[in-house]
Amino acid sequence: MTYDEFWNESLDRLAAYWQANQYSIERKNQELWIQGIYIREAVASTLSKKAKYPEKPYRLTELSDA
Repeated sequence: MTYDEFWNESLDRLAAYWQANQYSIERKNQELWIQGIYIREAVASTLSKKAKYPEKPYRLTELSDA
């Protein structure tokens, strides 16, 4: 948000920027969380013969029937 937008636009615009920032933070948090899962799988696969690193990436969304 620019200086001019902050002072001269409506508060609705500020709320939209705030919400977009919150979504960005949440997305980054989710990315780091899934990265931690991959690291855990990598470490486990080196320490145990039973543990295997996944051959394909984990799905983050459900497949739809559409």
